[in-house]
Amino acid sequence: MTEEGETQDVSNTTQEEEERTAEHLPLEQEEEFSDDDEDPLTSPLLNETANDSNISNDTNITMDYRAMVHKILDIYSDQSGSFSNLSKGLSIIFALGTVLGLVMPKNQDLPTVWYQSLSSIIGYSYFLSWSVSFYPQLITNYQQKSIEGLSTDSYVLAVVNYTCYTIYNTFFFFSKGIRQEYQDRHGQDSKITVQSNDVAFAIHALILNCILMYQIAYYGGFQSQPISKVTILIVVGTILLSLGYIACIYLLEGFLWIDFLYLMATIKLVLTILTYLPQILLNFQRKSTQGWNLWNVIFDCTGGVLSLLQLVWDSVDLDDVKHGLLGNVPKLILSFITLACDGLFFLQHHIYQDEDDSISHNGDDQSNSHYALLNEEQEQGIHEYHPTPRRGRDNNEEDIHTEFV
Repeated sequence: MTEEGETQDVSNTTQEEEERTAEHLPLEQEEEFSDDDEDPLTSPLLNETANDSNISNDTNITMDYRAMVHKILDIYSDQSGSFSNLSKGLSIIFALGTVLGLVMPKNQDLPTVWYQSLSSIIGYSYFLSWSVSFYPQLITNYQQKSIEGLSTDSYVLAVVNYTCYTIYNTFFFFSKGIRQEYQDRHGQDSKITVQSNDVAFAIHALILNCILMYQIAYYGGFQSQPISKVTILIVVGTILLSLGYIACIYLLEGFLWIDFLYLMATIKLVLTILTYLPQILLNFQRKSTQGWNLWNVIFDCTGGVLSLLQLVWDSVDLDDVKHGLLGNVPKLILSFITLACDGLFFLQHHIYQDEDDSISHNGDDQSNSHYALLNEEQEQGIHEYHPTPRRGRDNNEEDIHTEFV
């Protein structure tokens, strides 16, 4: 029995070796890859290395994105007005305006097909210029954690200003009743030149001015610069006049909604002048433009030029220059007011820039002199070193460090 058992074991062992040889898998290798062991190709170490590589790639992409954003912010935070940053900043706007102008719906009332695209590009370029003009000031306020240099009256009036402008553009663009009243007054062939980018700009500008108002309130602007009685009177008067005209439309004959919109346009034009004046006066009183971002005026001026250009060329393409220009009088006058006031802002910045730079350099010189004096006194041994206890690296023991006082 023992010999037969040994013979059977040897036979079984030989059979197993033959099976392993047929499968080209050595015994030692099978033992190494037994079910209880892990495949090196799927080991946690390799998986962890792969995950670290993916995380590293994601981190690099995030860092590149942040670097690009910082470069753009640096361009629009520059107050020197350098040609390099001006060309870069405006090129970004024109590139985005071209893309939007080609993608967004065109004005089908314009008879020339190729000019429909060009008018759309000009329109969205000025829309972006005027819209983006609010962002540099928002960034400046956030970076400085202050609204010093801004007139609170200007931004209160700006909110009312763009509320009226939003009402005017929105109803002229979307209301069929208003369009019919316009054609009844100016002829059936007359076309309203208010476009979708006008509506988009008005709504966007209103939202951003409300955000600026929030910043002014958050950083204590209304405490340091209370709203003037004149501004309060203007705001209350505008509200009462608007409500009174609406009541006349419902209660009396001869009052039309289109005239109410013209009233909104008139108020908007008056408020535009009044919105610029407090900031101009504040710059004059401070003899400085610090705290007030120059890009606001650069974009504002660019938008005014493009807006005027679109209005004139649209009228020429419609072969109705008279009604084309007079059909959107607020836009025409607004462009001229914008250019005139922006010219004053540029002049103020040019005049006061040397004084601002002089103050800045004096502050730097005083700071450098202060540190030079401290270094000199330290070398002469005038100041003493006092041991200051601080927490050690292990957060358990107290290390003794010396600190210069």
